[in-house]
Amino acid sequence: MTQHVPLAHCGLILALSLCGCTAMPQAPPPKSAAPPSQVSGPKLRETELATVTLTDSAAARLGIRVAPVTKGRGNQMRRFIAEALLPPGRSLTVTAPVSGILKAATAAPLPGSSVKQNQVLFAITPLLPLPRDLRVTAEADVEQARTRLETAQLRQARADRLLQDQVGTVRAQEDARNELQLASSALAAAQARLQQIKNAPLEGDVTLAVRAPQDGMLRQILANPGQAVNAGAALFEIADLSTFWLRVPIYAGEAAGFNSNRNVRVETLSGAPIGEARPVPAPPTGDPLAATVDFYFEAPAPRHNWKPGERVAVIMLAGAAGQDLLVPYSAVVYDIQGGAWLYEQKEGHRFVRHRVLISHTAAGMAFLSLGPRAGTPVVVEAAAELWGVEFGAGK
Repeated sequence: MTQHVPLAHCGLILALSLCGCTAMPQAPPPKSAAPPSQVSGPKLRETELATVTLTDSAAARLGIRVAPVTKGRGNQMRRFIAEALLPPGRSLTVTAPVSGILKAATAAPLPGSSVKQNQVLFAITPLLPLPRDLRVTAEADVEQARTRLETAQLRQARADRLLQDQVGTVRAQEDARNELQLASSALAAAQARLQQIKNAPLEGDVTLAVRAPQDGMLRQILANPGQAVNAGAALFEIADLSTFWLRVPIYAGEAAGFNSNRNVRVETLSGAPIGEARPVPAPPTGDPLAATVDFYFEAPAPRHNWKPGERVAVIMLAGAAGQDLLVPYSAVVYDIQGGAWLYEQKEGHRFVRHRVLISHTAAGMAFLSLGPRAGTPVVVEAAAELWGVEFGAGK
């Protein structure tokens, strides 16, 4: 059965339908994410960080020369710091032979000056023991000598008169003359001795020369001119600096690996060569706190004159000879931390830098304990220039 809807209700339904068709407001779309950061410039792989690629003209301008790594037979070299010491018996202390007043022979010697053997450095005026009534005795000797002189003068005058009267003899006159001369000399000596007692009653009238027993350098002067010294007192010390001993402390756990009967190479601390030193027998010494034992070697003093206590470098052989990697020392470059590097040549003019470990150097060659295998081509000339190109200071 059909139902009829009133007209008023139809208008209401139509209005509600129109309201329901109105569009609702929408939320804004989400913002897109920012793109990731990117590094400007060419992209480098990690394997290319130590690589330098040159053009043909650049390689020619740098003068690069390449040679292969070789193998050679060499000993393991170790570098130690040694102390220069005076050998036993090379430093002498000169003492006073008698008690006396010390005087300089010419100019006062200074520590550090060179002296020659038998050179007179000081003179000593001996001090005499002081007896009782020394001055009274000397004055009595003067009076006795004066009386003897007066007696001799009278005898001389009497002998002259007798000879003149032809009563005396010539021999009597000569005897009187000789006695007069002796009396005059005795009086002069007695007066001089009295004057010496008045001026310096303890000093003798002679001086003893103190000479240098050997060539060397005055290390110490232990007494000054004008000083009174006792017999046996130390005056000065002379050191012979023509030869030195080198004391090399080595860790006790490694000492058995070194041959103490071989000569060693001596260098300055900066690496400048000095010469060789030969082993010497010395008393066994060591340091229990540092756990080291001492090796001793003897070397002549170089031209720059070593000082006792100076430090030098000693290169010693350790272990048996073996096969080592060899490259010319000019192929090695060092970084700011002291690390050693080589440049290996790849295809064309591409060079790759490799870290190496140097065991020792000899005759312009570097012996490598770690490095490229034998036959690898490496830069042996202009390696420093290649280093400058890699780090921005090249040509």
